[in-house]
Amino acid sequence: MVTVGLFPNMMRPSVRTVLGWLIQYLKEKGVKVFVPSDVGGLFDQESVCYFTGHDYGQLTIAISLGGDGTLLRTARLVSPSGIPILAVNMGKLGFLTEIELTELKPAIDKLIAGHYDIDERLLISAQIFDNAEQKYSSFALNDIVIAKDGLSRMIRMNLFIDSQFTAHYPADGLVIATSTGSTGYSLSAGGPIIYPNLDVIAVTPICPHSLFSRSLIIPHSSELKITLEPCCENVMLTSDGQSIYKLSSCDVILINKKDFRAKFIKISGRGYYQTLHEKLRRSDNATI
Repeated sequence: MVTVGLFPNMMRPSVRTVLGWLIQYLKEKGVKVFVPSDVGGLFDQESVCYFTGHDYGQLTIAISLGGDGTLLRTARLVSPSGIPILAVNMGKLGFLTEIELTELKPAIDKLIAGHYDIDERLLISAQIFDNAEQKYSSFALNDIVIAKDGLSRMIRMNLFIDSQFTAHYPADGLVIATSTGSTGYSLSAGGPIIYPNLDVIAVTPICPHSLFSRSLIIPHSSELKITLEPCCENVMLTSDGQSIYKLSSCDVILINKKDFRAKFIKISGRGYYQTLHEKLRRSDNATI
């Protein structure tokens, strides 16, 4: 039996209407539907079930309803359980999302019939140590960013790859991105666009105070170690722009690939380069 978990961004104006229709349509197709407890109260109690804590093991499919941020949050929640995600764009750009809202009904029909492919994506983790004691850990689908907070001074960082000193960065920050995340903050910082199924990591400095600081592309199997110089204050580490941790100058950051991957449902038939063209053109034409 297909069991679907819905992960909506309720801040989007039209999400509640779409969510109501989707719950009803899935129920008519004999699909068991789960929603977050803070959403379930908006609908008929008999139409939905609720997630228990962070136990998503009962799901066979997750559907995110929102933009890229909603997809990133959903991936962080369900990827440890190996659950594939269908991402529906209800935002402005939705670069990572698979389908537009107008494609939802035929996509659901294909989903229930099992007519889709699975695209697996690399995840990276950040672990923070102080005197060999682990203080914090998180993981990301898009990127891990070390950056100054507000008006703090330039950061000075040292990068080691596989225990070898590689670079010294006087900069506003550093973006460590997966190939999936190469079209996000990394691209804005001057990093390259990378085909999302390539198992590589891009390291890109933010506004480097050096003419010779360039992006590095390294194998996903490499371990990165980043240290901060003592003068660095008010520095933050973020994972996918959602999980935030304030760093101390004595912290050591280790970044590695995760031992599991995010799974995306591919159902639209569009190739990556077609999506790249359409979304980047939409981004160029978008009004702020």
